[in-house]
Amino acid sequence: MAQYFLVPYSDKDKARELGARFDGDTKYWYADTVECIEQMRLHFDPITNPNPITTLIGEDRTFGGNHLHITMVPMSCWMRSVKACLDPSDWKRLSAGLRQRSNHTCELCGAKEDPKREEYLDVIARWEYSDTGNVQTLKRLVSACQMCVRATNYGYSKLTGLETEVRHHFKATNGCDDDFLDQHIIEAFGLWTQRSSNNQKWTMDLSLLSNNGIRLANKGGV
Repeated sequence: MAQYFLVPYSDKDKARELGARFDGDTKYWYADTVECIEQMRLHFDPITNPNPITTLIGEDRTFGGNHLHITMVPMSCWMRSVKACLDPSDWKRLSAGLRQRSNHTCELCGAKEDPKREEYLDVIARWEYSDTGNVQTLKRLVSACQMCVRATNYGYSKLTGLETEVRHHFKATNGCDDDFLDQHIIEAFGLWTQRSSNNQKWTMDLSLLSNNGIRLANKGGV
């Protein structure tokens, strides 16, 4: 019986040297002999279930619609992405499942994932904000191309010099003009300012994931 392992990309050569093989379907390395399994256990963490997670019970696949819009998270939640909050192996399974269920296509602009050009899909988290208790609840995960992710995180893209290409992508995707986009930016920044003022602290509710058996990397502070 094969045993799968969590192998960082930087250690792929080590896994190969130990006799492990790469499963192109699950994107995990595995060992299928007792000797290889024992050697791999000395260097890498074993994985109980390598299969992609394609279904999240309780997820609202319509939340926020399928159009591109700017939604900047409150300042207190910067650097606290969904990926950073999950067990690495479960994040890998979830990420693979999201790409699989979208047929490796961006759900917002229709761009196809292209591994040959190193153009991979990422994930946009759709949150519901409650001013009562300052809780942001994860409602949906969207499979999206890098440009849609950058447009969603407009504030960060502006800081990193990507504003021009992000504006172009937003207008092309939504079929809108500069006036519409500028008004949308004003409204998005207004919401961000409202939720970030006075050093407000927001709590991330990831029960959508934990209720589906997905392990959190660190429940403290989430």
